[in-house]
Amino acid sequence: MNTTTSSRPARWLAHELGNYLAALRTNLNLLYGRGEDIPSRDRPRWERVLNSCEKLEAMTKDMLQLGKEADTDSQPPLQSGFRTVDLPTLVKRICLREFSDAFGSILFSRAGASGRQVFGNETLLEGAFSNLFRNAFAAGATRIEVDFRLLAGKLAVSVEDNGHGCGEEILDKIFEDDFTTKKDGAGLGMGLVREIVHAHGGEITAFSKNVLGNASGLIILLSFPIKGEGSKPIKP
Repeated sequence: MNTTTSSRPARWLAHELGNYLAALRTNLNLLYGRGEDIPSRDRPRWERVLNSCEKLEAMTKDMLQLGKEADTDSQPPLQSGFRTVDLPTLVKRICLREFSDAFGSILFSRAGASGRQVFGNETLLEGAFSNLFRNAFAAGATRIEVDFRLLAGKLAVSVEDNGHGCGEEILDKIFEDDFTTKKDGAGLGMGLVREIVHAHGGEITAFSKNVLGNASGLIILLSFPIKGEGSKPIKP
């Protein structure tokens, strides 16, 4: 499939909406004990909210499926809204906001990288790292280590988890569009992460600890130009 399609902006939006709706529905269920502790007068409102989430999730899945069949030649404007971003602070904020229940399972280290900034779009960067963390937890991870450091004049980030990992045959395809190992997956998440990183002039690589032979899980290595040191974004 040609990934530079006119449907790509809609597919990107549908993918991200689906993720946030799933998180909203899950947390509503957790908050109210699946309806058991809700006062009777509030139950209809709670049920309407959950039903709305489920309908929107179904709509986003339909949008993703329809988007796979399009074949025109345009891309979403990934490079709009670039500004100075404190990446370590942004990533920690994502974890506090979206993964608060599992926040103790995400460990941070920023050896020598404190105060270093990149030039980028906060919304896109949040989406990229949210996808990495979400995929790790979906693969059974109970621990994620995020390390920021300066390396060869760039801000290097490693995201290491102890999930199921994968073999070489999957690792070779992990960033390909429309490739997924999930039954209902769209095959967009990791491809979008790669595209976002490239739009920021960065690089991304994946390693499987299963292949290395000493444990299970994935190691995602990313690097970004530091603001003021060749950080002009490039076209993907």
